[in-house]
Amino acid sequence: MELSERIKMARFMAGYRGRGSAARFCRDAGLRDNTLWCYENGRYKPSAEKLAAIAKTAGADLTWLITGEEPSKEKE
Repeated sequence: MELSERIKMARFMAGYRGRGSAARFCRDAGLRDNTLWCYENGRYKPSAEKLAAIAKTAGADLTWLITGEEPSKEKE
């Protein structure tokens, strides 16, 4: 799965779907609407700072968002 797909999936899984949800997500994450559209459509990739804001707003694991790898269930 590509980064763009993971960003969209994280937003949907956080409940930001339906009419006006992308705009609400952008407002909550501090992004511009067009910027999110570009990320979700693979036009360009977000900076580390923007990825962190997306992960925090969506409640997604940052490592998963970046790499697509599921987080380890073991804590050391």
